[in-house]
Amino acid sequence: MLGCGDPLPPPPSVDASVVDLGVDGGLDLGPPVPVDLGPCPERVPERPYGTDVGDALEPFRFDDCDGTARDLYGDCDARATVVNFAAGWCVPCFEETAQLQSEIVERYGDAVRVVQILFEDSEYGPIEPSECRDWVERFGTDGIETLMTDTVQVTPYLVRSSVPTTFVLDARGQIRLALDGTETGLPNIRAALDAVLAE
Repeated sequence: MLGCGDPLPPPPSVDASVVDLGVDGGLDLGPPVPVDLGPCPERVPERPYGTDVGDALEPFRFDDCDGTARDLYGDCDARATVVNFAAGWCVPCFEETAQLQSEIVERYGDAVRVVQILFEDSEYGPIEPSECRDWVERFGTDGIETLMTDTVQVTPYLVRSSVPTTFVLDARGQIRLALDGTETGLPNIRAALDAVLAE
């Protein structure tokens, strides 16, 4: 068994006479594997992706509290989207979650899609479906799409490794606001949404 820092074993030797190079001399790898871009492939922005204002936010597919896969760009009619990353041990996330419901969902209604991703429970362990449902009930966030994943999957999305991290996206998936930490009343999030919705 290899340990951390051990060199990789050498690749096995291959007899070139038994490798199928296909009709045109290239390797025959079979038919291409289709990539599922979700229900609205036309909404998925092209690379490069990033987490700064002006970047496109990389697509993701995470499960909701009932185990149904949801895509970041899965709402074909979304004009503006708020994406929030939170954890069960993060006290500022509690305040922000309640404010996302009162200041965004209740204020903007169907004009704004709000997606929250939970990635750890209160003990820093993986989030479970029952804990996801408890979160929604605790904060009364039935107007927010609450999704679950693990720490590894969310790490590239966290601004300065901060929780909560929140993005406001326009209809093209372009980041209009990247916010680490929370703020009372969410004035910057609302200002970014107002600008997107006015376009």
